[in-house]
Amino acid sequence: MRENGWESLLDDVFSFCDVHDILIPKLDESYFPGKSKRKSSGVNYAHHLRVEVFFVVIDVQLQELNDRFDVVSSDLLLGMGSLNPVNSFSNFDKEYENSSRTIVNE
Repeated sequence: MRENGWESLLDDVFSFCDVHDILIPKLDESYFPGKSKRKSSGVNYAHHLRVEVFFVVIDVQLQELNDRFDVVSSDLLLGMGSLNPVNSFSNFDKEYENSSRTIVNE
């Protein structure tokens, strides 16, 4: 999600803003944190939204998932995801499947 989800999320946000008549700042304009327009941070809106907002939210969600699920549960969830018939089981890994079977049998 962190690498390839940004563009699709941005498209969804832009279409939502268009439907609801919400003004969208130009992403190539400079971003000024806080209320002061004199303090230039040297970043534009696109950088601010992607790095300082989007990446932070993804990291917080990932940390929350890591706190809620132990390693065994995470491995089992990933293993079940690899058995998805969409894309002809493209994520299937035979070695991973064997290690997951060992965990379940214990």
